Amino acid sequence: MEKKVIVKLKVKNNDMYDVRNMVNEGVKKDSDEYIDDVENEDVSAFPSEGIEIITEGYISRENGRFALRYVETDEDMSNEITTISYDDAESGIVTMERNGICRTAMVFEKGKRYVCVYDVSGMVLELVVRTYELDNRLDDNGGSLMLGYTLENGGATVARVKMIIEANIVD
Repeated sequence: MEKKVIVKLKVKNNDMYDVRNMVNEGVKKDSDEYIDDVENEDVSAFPSEGIEIITEGYISRENGRFALRYVETDEDMSNEITTISYDDAESGIVTMERNGICRTAMVFEKGKRYVCVYDVSGMVLELVVRTYELDNRLDDNGGSLMLGYTLENGGATVARVKMIIEANIVD
């Protein structure tokens, strides 16, 4: 059974290079310019502006798997359907799938690196997601998820992202 929630998404991106632009132009930064160890990175160093979206969504649980589904709509994405999910037995491994103009499936596990494909209107880019922070408190009553991760392309760190998702049950 699905439960309706209000989803608040905050993303701060210490963007070395916009992923969407990489698809068309390639990575322009040299990997030596970036610090690989970001585990202790201070989020206050990120730009104060960022993306903040408030939208409706749904949480559900089926066959031992939790899912939070919501639609992101802003000037860069038109109706991107995002699903955040995890296995009950492994809440420290979180999957994020986006479907729309930008399509991707990313896996987040603290201290691990996973390869993902980022597809922007048929132009495909292979990225590596490296998670340095994951605090998953999502459950059947809503809750929150905090992610800190880097995106790498061709061995170069192209973005550092801090993401906080809050889900509150609608009465």
